[in-house]
Amino acid sequence: ASATPCPRRLRPRLWLWLSHQIPGSAEPGAASYRQALRQAQRREAKKSYRKQILCDLVRTPLELFFDEDDLSSVGCEAALQKLRAAEMLLLATSEHHGAELGYCQGLNFIAALLLSLFREVEEAFVVLCALLHALPAGLYSQDADVLSACRNRTNNQVMGLLSAEHPDLFEHLLVLELDPNMFLPRWISCLFITTLGPAAVHRLLDLILFTASPGSSSAASPEGLLLRLSMGLLELSKQQLLAADRIEILPEILHSVAETLTPQKVQKLLFRTWTANRLARAKSHPAYTSHLAKCNGEAEASMSA
Repeated sequence: ASATPCPRRLRPRLWLWLSHQIPGSAEPGAASYRQALRQAQRREAKKSYRKQILCDLVRTPLELFFDEDDLSSVGCEAALQKLRAAEMLLLATSEHHGAELGYCQGLNFIAALLLSLFREVEEAFVVLCALLHALPAGLYSQDADVLSACRNRTNNQVMGLLSAEHPDLFEHLLVLELDPNMFLPRWISCLFITTLGPAAVHRLLDLILFTASPGSSSAASPEGLLLRLSMGLLELSKQQLLAADRIEILPEILHSVAETLTPQKVQKLLFRTWTANRLARAKSHPAYTSHLAKCNGEAEASMSA
């Protein structure tokens, strides 16, 4: 990936081009979008999705839907148009992906971000479909068991990586009885949109789409990027986390550190600090494999109980 951030005016074109390189992305965009939306609007089963989508969209910060320069002049009509566009985008995407994809919290933030960049919903649809093909299977599943298994897998991987790379922090978080669900699902499901600043999120999505394209390095993956950024944030927060004596302040510490990340710092974390090779080495560490084996054993015992 280029070390030079993409100019904002060129980003929609870049994301569309990268999306079309990813196997399984929506082709052709406009036709697939219109067909999926018509089918979704006719399905009785989608009514429950629409209710949840609308509930989440009205709680989504308005600034996510608009460019910073346009936000001060946004009126009620423009805001309602964005909400309606986001509803149609999420319904069409759910329909296009079939039975395996439902609607999960987190998708509302991604839809809002895409609609702040793309004037046409059809273009945002192509990029959202490409992202969903690139991200871990189960991350937005409508099957509660599959969704839970995906989140548990991510939680276990991150805690296992901590045990391998930072055993002192791992032990400290165990003493505080930290549940990774306090922060990890929000980071991963929202693609850090509610955690990082807009410019840093844009750079992250540049890298996710680039990494998912066939021409990228086989050593990297979109899932790996999310794990590496999670580990980078925990590593940057390490001294403050070690000094914490109450579990309640941990999310606040992580959030304050995340707010300092610029696009350049995100790039440095992913390609100099937490590289794909470092992730591979950490996953081969005995502490990591031992932690995952323990988690898998506990899960199997729970299922058989």
